[in-house]
Amino acid sequence: MMNKMTGPAKAIAAIIYFLGLAMYNVCLFVIAGFEDHNTPFWTGYGFMMGAFVLLGITVLFLRTRFVQPRDWLFGYPVLKHSIIYLVVEFVLSSLFMCLDNVDMIWWIPFLVQFVALVIHLFFLLSCFFVQENIVGVQQQVKKATVFTGFLQANVETIAAKVQDPEAKKAFLKLAEQVRFSDPVSNPKLAELEQQINGHVTNADYYVMNNDIENALKSCESARILLEERNKKTKALK
Repeated sequence: MMNKMTGPAKAIAAIIYFLGLAMYNVCLFVIAGFEDHNTPFWTGYGFMMGAFVLLGITVLFLRTRFVQPRDWLFGYPVLKHSIIYLVVEFVLSSLFMCLDNVDMIWWIPFLVQFVALVIHLFFLLSCFFVQENIVGVQQQVKKATVFTGFLQANVETIAAKVQDPEAKKAFLKLAEQVRFSDPVSNPKLAELEQQINGHVTNADYYVMNNDIENALKSCESARILLEERNKKTKALK
C-alpha cells in the first residue's frame, strides 16, 4: 500500500531527490573533472541522468495512487523497480566511466545500458498493465454480484417486517436460498433476474398492506425463478 503523501512529505521527498541528484553530479565531476572524457563516459552519464528522470516521473505519477502497481513476474512494486534500475545503472555507468581512458567502441556501453533501460521499461509498463487488468476484473466481478447482494438485503428486510409466522418462515427460507446462490451473474440472465426482483418488490408491497396471501404467492414465484436462475447460471459456466 502507498498512501497519498501530505504536503510536508512531498517537500521532503523532493528535497531528498534533488539533493541526491546534485550530490551525484558534484561527486562525479569533482573526481573526474569536466575535460578529456571519451564517448563511453558521456554515454554513461546520459543514461544515469535518464535513470534519475525516470525515478522522478515514477514518484510524481504514484503520488495520486493509494496502491503501487506490481509487476506480473516478481510482484515487485513499481517504485522498487525504479530504484533497482537506478542502482543497476549507477553500477554500469560507473564501470564505463572508470574505463574512460580505454579505447572502446562507443556502441558497446550504449548497447549494454540501453538493454538495461528496455528491461526496466518492460517491467515498469507490465506493472501498470497488470494493475489495470486486475482493476477491470474486480469491477466486473463487483458489478456481477450486485444482484444477489441487493436481493438478499431486500428479502431479509421483508422477513423482518412481516408479522405472520408462516410468511416470515417463507421469506427467511428465500433469503437463505439467495445466500447460497451463485453470486456471479450473467448478462443472459438479466431478464430473469429482473422478474425475480419484480416479485420481491410486489411481496414487499403486499406485506406493507398486510396482504399475506399475495405476499406468499410472490415469495413462491421469486423462489421458483431463483431456482431456475441458479440452474442456468451453472449451465453458463
